[in-house]
Amino acid sequence: MRQVVYEILTALPGQREGRVFKVRSPRNAFESAVAVAKIDDLHFHDLRHHFASHFMMRGGDLLALQKILGHASVTMTQKYAHLSPSYLRDAMDRTARTSSEFSTQVSTHEVECREVASGK
Repeated sequence: MRQVVYEILTALPGQREGRVFKVRSPRNAFESAVAVAKIDDLHFHDLRHHFASHFMMRGGDLLALQKILGHASVTMTQKYAHLSPSYLRDAMDRTARTSSEFSTQVSTHEVECREVASGK
């Protein structure tokens, strides 16, 4: 449970013993809510994938995620951590060089090669 959720729940009035939610099965409650909302193709297990993906896209560590999800292998964790196409595009953009940076690097490299060739 995230700290912010814990703080919200502990700030609620009344006794704080027993279950947080007064349902026998969170899965059944979720599935009932999905049915009432008439949402197609959303399953309880999808929440794990959603959490894992957003955890990683917000800068989370893969090994930490493995422990949080309780996986024995990091390979299984990688199957859960889907990265969105826009996140991957942004990651590529963050590492892209501008044309001026590229030409400066090429020029510097050319100068270094000439110096090496001339014995400087």
